[in-house]
Amino acid sequence: MSDLNILSRHRRKAFDSIPKLAGNERLVYISIDKNTRMHLRNKNAHRKVGFLLLRAYFQAKGRFFDLASAYKRDVGFAVKRLGLPSSFDFDASKYSQTLQNEDKNIILKQFGWQLYRSEFAEDLTSHAKHLVSRRQLPEKILFALLDYCWAKRTTIPNYPTLSDIVTNAFRSFETGVMAGWAQSSNEEVRRPLLNLVESTKQSKTFASLRKIDQDDSWRAMLNNANLLEIVRDLYLASEESLKPLNLTPEGVKHFSEQATKKDLAQLKRQKDKNKLSLFLAAFVQDQFYQRQDAMLDAFKKIIRNAINTAKKTDLTARAKTEEENLESNRAMVDSAKQSRAVLRQILSITKDEDKSFYERNEQVMQLVEAFFSSETDDIDDACERFDVNISRLQKQRGFYHYLFNQHTGLVRRLTPALKALTFDRENSDAPLIEAIDWLRESKPLLDENTPQAFLRKSEKDLIQDESDAPAISRWKILLFCHVIEGIRTKKLTLKYSYRYRLDESYLIPWDEWLSERDSFIKRANLENFVNGADVIQAIGSRLNTQYKQVNDLIDKNKIIGFRKIGDSWSLKNLEPDFDESKFIPNLLSEKKAVTLYELLAEVDKYSGYSTSLQHESEGKELSSKKLKHIYAALMSLGTNLGHHNMARAARNITEKQLRDIEKAWLTPESIAKANDALVEIIQSLSLPTIFHNHDGELHTSSDGKKVVVAVNSLLANFSYKYYGKEQGVSANSFTDEHQAFFHVNVLTSSDREAAYMLDGMVEATRTLYPEGERPHLHSTDNHGVTDAVFAGLHFINVSLAPRYKKLHKQTIYSFDTRTRDAMKGRALSPKSVINRTRILKQWDKMLHLMASIKLGYCSASHMFRLLSVSEKSSELYKAMQEFGRLIKSSFILSYIEQPELRRNIQKQLNRIELGQKLSEAVFFGRSGKLMVGTPTEIQKAMAAKTLLKNAIIVWNYLYLSDYCCQLRNESQKQDVIDSIATGSVIAWSHINMHGVYDFDRSPGRSFKSSISQMRALKVS
Repeated sequence: MSDLNILSRHRRKAFDSIPKLAGNERLVYISIDKNTRMHLRNKNAHRKVGFLLLRAYFQAKGRFFDLASAYKRDVGFAVKRLGLPSSFDFDASKYSQTLQNEDKNIILKQFGWQLYRSEFAEDLTSHAKHLVSRRQLPEKILFALLDYCWAKRTTIPNYPTLSDIVTNAFRSFETGVMAGWAQSSNEEVRRPLLNLVESTKQSKTFASLRKIDQDDSWRAMLNNANLLEIVRDLYLASEESLKPLNLTPEGVKHFSEQATKKDLAQLKRQKDKNKLSLFLAAFVQDQFYQRQDAMLDAFKKIIRNAINTAKKTDLTARAKTEEENLESNRAMVDSAKQSRAVLRQILSITKDEDKSFYERNEQVMQLVEAFFSSETDDIDDACERFDVNISRLQKQRGFYHYLFNQHTGLVRRLTPALKALTFDRENSDAPLIEAIDWLRESKPLLDENTPQAFLRKSEKDLIQDESDAPAISRWKILLFCHVIEGIRTKKLTLKYSYRYRLDESYLIPWDEWLSERDSFIKRANLENFVNGADVIQAIGSRLNTQYKQVNDLIDKNKIIGFRKIGDSWSLKNLEPDFDESKFIPNLLSEKKAVTLYELLAEVDKYSGYSTSLQHESEGKELSSKKLKHIYAALMSLGTNLGHHNMARAARNITEKQLRDIEKAWLTPESIAKANDALVEIIQSLSLPTIFHNHDGELHTSSDGKKVVVAVNSLLANFSYKYYGKEQGVSANSFTDEHQAFFHVNVLTSSDREAAYMLDGMVEATRTLYPEGERPHLHSTDNHGVTDAVFAGLHFINVSLAPRYKKLHKQTIYSFDTRTRDAMKGRALSPKSVINRTRILKQWDKMLHLMASIKLGYCSASHMFRLLSVSEKSSELYKAMQEFGRLIKSSFILSYIEQPELRRNIQKQLNRIELGQKLSEAVFFGRSGKLMVGTPTEIQKAMAAKTLLKNAIIVWNYLYLSDYCCQLRNESQKQDVIDSIATGSVIAWSHINMHGVYDFDRSPGRSFKSSISQMRALKVS
């Protein structure tokens, strides 16, 4: 493997060059405080200037530079700060290396940093190897190492050093896996795998395995079950050879892609059979795991739809029965009233001693005969119906009757699926496993040996009851219901799966955690959370102070918008200084409309995002023709036009070319990387800084949008509220204060957004917004909030700042009983006390969980969903909830106390909501309905849409920056900037996204100013 060219020549040069300080940075970095003045006393002028420059460049880039290349403007500024004559000429050669080393140590001590040494290089190498095993992209790993140095306060090495570490990590991984496979496998293992591409009969199976059918019809389920059994047998034959490789799921997918991205002819031409067999072994494992998950997804979807249908039918039937029985029910009520009256009269007659026995007896008989003669047969029918209905209600016979009525389709579709799944027998419920094993024997009738231990008593009675459905079918349907319940509660787990394994298998192995705990904590940047007692004490002490402080302000009527209402209270929403409808859209509309293709091409010139779409062939350059095809494919995906319609709307581009480009170049990961390049150029411009929070905080937000899926998809669910009679998914988008969309993830419409929001923030803090760089707030609405997520975000140094719909109904907690008792009778009075014992008892497991998430062993969304329903892990999740309640209570008090915080949250959520409107405008093709069904295809479409949105926003920023740069009147320029600051750049009034796309036309240049001028634009 050759050395990796991680960064372009220009970016490598910029990486190792002295930083270009902006005017405000120069003011901050080249300064003289009391300690600096004392240190420079009696030093010569060259050392004074050199010290200030060394420190300034160190603060900007975390490393020391050769001052011979210092910028004259920086030298002049330092000279001026020191009060030296303007004629002074700094000479770096007169600032000896010995003196520089002495000053470097002083600077390091001042900021609490250390020099990069060989011991730390081992840490970096270990971190790089872990990231490589997780198949992070080389550039991401490089900057992850950079962030790691910043987090550990260690001077950053130069590009060649970091590049060598990354290259060696990749080389070590690739050669190690190849050598390990050659040693652990033999011809008996490799031959069945190679037959997948070399045998004519097997190659058809290989083609069928490449894509999982998303349909849940009987034919599709049977075919998927058959393919699952084939791939299971292949995997089990090679499992022992794959085990020594210790491949992570990402590693398996990486090698699997080498087989899926190439066609059959290319695979057959592969000369290295050892390498090809490894690719195919990884492909088989990946397919086995994916198909297990997909089969279980389909299984759950079918049985849940059947249960929902049965419940709905039962409710409808009950309502209809009640309506039909209205008259007979009235007759029953009247009969009951009449009966009571007759009984009272009989009682009165029998107690009348003035009458003889025979007279009383005759009157009673006449009274009873008159009562029964007035009754009709309808009363007897109504009584019988009442008796039946009561019995059915007691046993839920109505629901089960309608569920069992679906037995033909359910048994036909689900029995092959359940037989094909491979469960983790050691960690699953024994009665359920026994029942599944009995089902695999395909016995036609129930007998005395049929397992029933998994059933409840009432369910056993249901099997014995008379019904139109055969007893064996009723038993199977009840088993299906218990299977999905067992999967939900983790009483049943799969042995080979990406998403349905035992909870502990996703985390850092416990023995590794115990032996290397300090190393994991250091790599995950969790060192500030090691002492749980100190962490919760600090938050708790602040919370105690907040309760007294906020209640005192309420008593003095000093909280804006707060109003007491009896025992409750309300808080008025404050409108932010934000108007998206005026200045910016009007200014953008003055520009003649550009086509989306021209916009993508022009933005690419400034950001170079297309270089992130790496081809599988190393070193292959993007030709201008290939670029046009890439722009067309991105537009096809991101606008939802589809390749067929795009080929019809574009000149000289065929549908096949678009499909080939998508297959070879466009993956969710590569599009996300290209999107990061757009976010980075937004961050590099001066104009977006007008939206910064004045307190220096970074403020991000997220929101979900429902998207209809018009094809078969196991990810999509039906929801009449959101999709009518169709099915769909939810796309969760993230934006920052610059209005750049930095992440998107896709979830089912039935899933809560909160855990997926945590996924997005973990990914963002790894790359674009490193932890600890500045205070970080994240806002969302009610759907993005849970108590546990408050805790999860705290561990990645992000503060959750949601907008609650009904804030006064949120439960607030006290840190201790003393504060709770002291606040009794006041406006904000906590009713409950945080259980500190529960938190501290699980603290190490909480660190274990968060280290696993931050280091990429598992996703936050997956783990939080697992923990919330798993009985085994419930104590850990309860501890996370308890810790989150402490943080949430502190936030709510801050939200009430600080009007500016309320305004900022509303403003940031306005931005994400505007982004959803932009999504509708961009994703206009085919009425906004997705025509792809697999999770990867849906994620790819959403990522492409996000890239188009960001390209529009980048173009808007460039246009507005260029406009400001062209203004010569400083007063007028400031007025324009002030107007932009109160609005939103999320606008598309200048873009033509419809009509014929002429990709043969070379895009022109829209802006007069250079990118350096736009970055240097003075903004206040």
